[in-house]
This record gives sequence, C-alpha cells and structure tokens, in this order.
Amino acid sequence: MKILLSIIIFPLLIFAQNNINNNQLDEWNNFNKKYGDRWKIKWNHSSGAPASIFGSKSRTYGNISYNSAKEFLNELKGVFGNTDNFGNLIQNKQKEFNSTGTISFKQQYDGIPIYNSDISITFNKDNQIVFLCANYFNNLTIGNNESISSEQAIEIALTITGVTETEIQTAEKMIYPTEDNALFVWKVFLRGYDSETYQIIIDAESEKVLDTQDLLPGTTTGTVNYYPIDPINSSLLTNQNAYRLDDTGYLRGDYVNVLTDLSSRAYQKYEVFTFQPNDVHFNEANVYWHVDNIAHNYFYSNLEHTMDPINAIIRNGSGGSYDPYNDHLNLGGVADTSDPDAYPHYRCLSRKDDQIYHEYTHAVVMRIGLNYNTDEVSARNEGYADYFACSFTNDPEYGEWFAYDAPHMRIVNNSSSTFNYKNWGNISYNDNYNGSNHLNGMIWSGACWDLRTALGQTVADKIIFQGVFNSNGSYDFETAMNGIIAADYEEYSGSHVNTIESIFNNRSILNPSAPTGLSVSGSYGQHPTISWTRSKEPDVWGYEVYRSFDGGAYGLVYTINKSYVTNYTDPNSTIGSSGDPLVCYKVKAKDKYGNKSVLSNSVCVHDGGINKEITNNAIEEIKEYSLSEGFPNPFNPSTNIRITVPEKSIIKLEVFNALGKKMTTLENGTVETGKYEYKFNANNLPSGIYYVHLTCNGLINDNSFSKTNKVILLK
Repeated sequence: MKILLSIIIFPLLIFAQNNINNNQLDEWNNFNKKYGDRWKIKWNHSSGAPASIFGSKSRTYGNISYNSAKEFLNELKGVFGNTDNFGNLIQNKQKEFNSTGTISFKQQYDGIPIYNSDISITFNKDNQIVFLCANYFNNLTIGNNESISSEQAIEIALTITGVTETEIQTAEKMIYPTEDNALFVWKVFLRGYDSETYQIIIDAESEKVLDTQDLLPGTTTGTVNYYPIDPINSSLLTNQNAYRLDDTGYLRGDYVNVLTDLSSRAYQKYEVFTFQPNDVHFNEANVYWHVDNIAHNYFYSNLEHTMDPINAIIRNGSGGSYDPYNDHLNLGGVADTSDPDAYPHYRCLSRKDDQIYHEYTHAVVMRIGLNYNTDEVSARNEGYADYFACSFTNDPEYGEWFAYDAPHMRIVNNSSSTFNYKNWGNISYNDNYNGSNHLNGMIWSGACWDLRTALGQTVADKIIFQGVFNSNGSYDFETAMNGIIAADYEEYSGSHVNTIESIFNNRSILNPSAPTGLSVSGSYGQHPTISWTRSKEPDVWGYEVYRSFDGGAYGLVYTINKSYVTNYTDPNSTIGSSGDPLVCYKVKAKDKYGNKSVLSNSVCVHDGGINKEITNNAIEEIKEYSLSEGFPNPFNPSTNIRITVPEKSIIKLEVFNALGKKMTTLENGTVETGKYEYKFNANNLPSGIYYVHLTCNGLINDNSFSKTNKVILLK
C-alpha cells in the first residue's frame, strides 16, 4: 500500500496510487473531533476515498438541498483528498422519503462523467446529515486514448448484442475506472423494438467490450378476479372490495393503472369487475387487487412510502419485468406449460401473488434510485424484490406454482454456507429458472431474511428499506450494509449494529473469506513460490502473505494490491533439504474497504536460506515502536533491518545515501501489530554510509514514530 501519491512505481495503475494517505487520516481525525469522535468511516482503499460515513449526526441545516449537502462535503474535502472544493462534482438526484431526503452528486474528469461515480448524502427529519456513501475516485490517470467514434461504438454494441432494429441508440463518452487504470470509454445504450435493452461499455481505443448489462433480463412480452395466492394454493374469492379506484370505469386507482395487450382493456361503468378465471379480463382484476394490496397495505401502511401510480400491462406471455425506461410493469397473462421449445415452463404470472409483488418492488426501489447496471447492484435489486415480496406474504418460498417444473423458484431462508459472498458467481439453484443476478441476489435476500429472523419483521423491514434510500445508486453489498447500519443508528440508536454486522459477516459480505488452493513450488536452491486460487468475491482487491519460520508465529512479509495477482516468490527464503527447518506460508484476502479474511491454511517447504536464529513475529506483547541497528553492520552485500509495531499502523521504511537521495523503499503500507524483518540488498551500490529511516502512524491510538539509523557498506 502506497502512502504518498508522489511515489509512483507504475504510473498507469491508479489503484496503486490511491491508497489512503496520512493527510487524509489527519483530516478525518480533525473532522471527527468536532463531532465528539462519534462518526464512523469505511475507507475504499482502491479509490483512495471514503466509502461510507455513518454513526452520528451533523449540525442542523436550514433545508434539505444541494447547497446544504455541498457545505457538508466541503468540511470533508481533506478527508476525500480533494483540494478544489469538489469542483468536479455535478448535481445528480434529490430523493425524499417520510420527511427525510437524499442528495446525490456525480463526479467528472475534465468535464467527462466518471462511470458509476456517486456521492449520496442522507438527511434525517431534522435536516441533519446521518449517512454519506461514495464511489469517488482520486488522482485518476488515463491509460488509453480516444480513437473510435460514437457511431463506431454503437456498431460494435449492435454486433455483440444481436439487436437489429433499435428504438433508441445512444453513446456517451465516459471515464471508466478499472483495477489497473482509468479508460476513455463509450457507454452505449440500446433499446430494440422488441423491448430488448442493453448497456455496453466499450474501450474508446482498443474497441474491447469491457462490460455488457442486459437491463431487462428475462423480459418477455406478457400479459388479471382474485386469487389470494394462486389457483392451486388458494380458492377464488368473489365479490371482494377493490379499493382506491378512480371512478372512471377502468381498473385504475391510486397506485396502479392496469392495461392489456390481449384485448381491449376491461371497462365496467359501475366498477363491478367480477370476471371468472376463463374471462380474458380476469387477470387484469387480479393484478389490480395485488398491486393495490402491496402498495397500500405494505409500502404505505408499514413503511410509510408511497409513489405515483404505475402502469401494469398484461402481456401475451408468462414472464414479467419492470421496465425502468418506460416506467411500467410487464406481467405475463398466458401460461407456457406445454411448448417443448419454451422450456423452462411457467404458469401465468398475473395469477401469482409474490410474482406481482416482486415486480412491483423492482419499480419501488428503482424509482428510489437503485440501478441495474452492475453485477452487484443488479443482485441487490433482485434480492430486495425477493425479500420484500416474501416478507409481505410471510412466506420464505418464492414462485411456488408459477415455476411449472420445480416446487418454487427461490427461497429467502437459504443457507449461509452456500449463499454467501465467497460463492459469488458459483451458486446453483433451480438454474433453469434463475440467472446469475437472481442467484447472487439470494445472498442479499438471505442476509435480509436472517435480519428479519433476528430482529423481527417490523425492525428489519424498516431499516432495510431505509437502507435502500441511503445507498441508492450503484453501490455494492458492503456499502448497502452500511446504509442499513446508518438507518439503525437513526431509528434505534445503533442498538442492532452488532447483530447486523454478525449476520452480514456470516454471509462473507463484511470480511472476505480466506484464500484457498495454496501450493508451493520450486526446486532445491530456488526461492519458493506460493500460489493460491483467485477470490471470486467482487470487492476483493488484494492479498497479504504471512510467513512462519520453524514453528514461530506468522508475520506479514508481503502485500499485494491486485486481485488477479495470486502468487508470491519469497526472496528471503531458499528451498533446502529435508534436514532443514520448515518455513510455512499463509495468505489473507483483503477487500477495498480494508477488511481482511482470517489466515488461510498453510503450505510449507524446507528452508536452507533464512538465518536460523531469527523468528518472525515471536509471540509476545509489543509495547512500542522500534527500529533496530542493521545486522551485520558494517555489511556486504546485505544487512537485515528489524522493526516492531505495537498497533496496526501505516509505515514507511526507506534507505537514503549520505547526500539524502533515496536508494530504496523497503516498506510502504499498512501492517498489523508484530515484529518485522527486512533485507537491504546493496549489491549494486558503492561502499559508503547509508541511512535507514522509519516513520509510523498508528491507526488505533493515533501514535506516531520516526527514527533514523546509520549502516555502513564495506566492499
């Protein structure tokens, strides 16, 4: 982890430059002291800025506005590493809910929007800021040039999606941060005449397709008297009240306007919609009752949320979706249980309660501002739709009867041992009925259901729904979890935070899972190479390698800030013979927020090269920072430098010549409490006096330390 942005080893690797520096930590401490040290912060170590700030309240502002939010942001400009009063931000959205509100901003680079950048600030009823979450990028370095036109980008997008005729086709130039660098890209939006809708990200120089999102996955052209559940699990109820109709003779009311593609829409002058199931208009009445039911009796009555009426269109098909671009529900009105070419088979969605509730929930959360444009946010979107539908019905099984060839489609009371973040992209469950976004979404719905089991429906539903407002946009699982925690601080003074963190950590959403598949390779006399399997968790961005010599405690020897680098060759160990002591290695995964896994299982090899009198990180209490004299000293060609670190710290260990010119950096990053040993190899340096300089800044007790020792190279 790099500390100073001026120390650039790989100038195009933006994440190698953007780690949190001491100035930002100082600014955070100064900011927090003004509020009594009550705020909590999660850092995004890959972007070099805060990911979320929560746990306290700001001063009271005059109103919920962009100016109030910007004023609060300017208090935090040093924390963000920003020096221009956020001149690179533009206003994005303002959302209000139950007298609270969320203000969001987008970030630009030289006037060009940065993809998925966002700063969202939540105000409570008293106009105090209680939550901030951000996808904000510091010191971007562009790694390509713009060489293809918007027209060429659209042609590439048409080719890879197979869309032949479009209703809408646009291309927007953007900056796209990646793990290695930031790129000029074209964000292409395509909408076909058959409702297919895609977003494609294309490298503006190489023409490489970086990401493709189907924004209406599983969309079919589809098509409601009243089954409480469905035709098998409930009996038809007749002559029931249909509330909140608008007295026009149509199935139109406070929450929904029902339309159909199958015939002319239902019209009853006296609003008596008592159609039998074999009537073409039955599905329209069934949909009206169920949308009105969840909108009024759940979102409005329980969660104090209401929104403008939505069009629900009964389609000639079985599936369903919410179309955010035309802002309507597509609800299948015909079953496909016999056509062998239509497998998997579905029954009629417009007659299934939780299917209607699921699609309506998509409309609720996406109108609030939740997107569907990354894998993680689309999984959250599906997870919310499953959770709120199942919480309302008080039934953890989703899609019974509707799935013709299975007992149900999904469950929310699922096992954390399978449905967890470490299994991201590798989950199998009724695969014929579920895409990857639905399967990954079961991780989120499962965690939410665990909260409901632990806290009760009233508390869980309230903080989970407020969490949607707090983290609307394109935020990942952990930031969304912090949005729920911020809601708990606001509503319940943080009394459930430990439970929330425990439940989400049980799903590997908080701390990464330990790396697996460790192996060691190399021959006698070579340095050993340790390898492991790359983590599938989307927010993992690096690893830490730990070493133990001859049964001693494990100490950190190397930090990797790339998720795809999954090996390490130890230059301070040489493979020996069976009579030599063992040197063993373990690895931790770390995510971009600074969370780390437990140590992995170990791999060992006989070592013939480490000084047998040295053990790294001996088990004893370390009370102070220290920098040892080099040993040997004088030396030729190398000397060993030992340090002790009493708390988790940002450290920098450097070597300078007698003129003050830096020769090498031995360490520059965050280390845990422990003893560490470094080798200064001067093979290519002339004889003379050199100075070893150590600076440390503690992250727990805010201690600092600085010391310089002299070493002499004699050749």
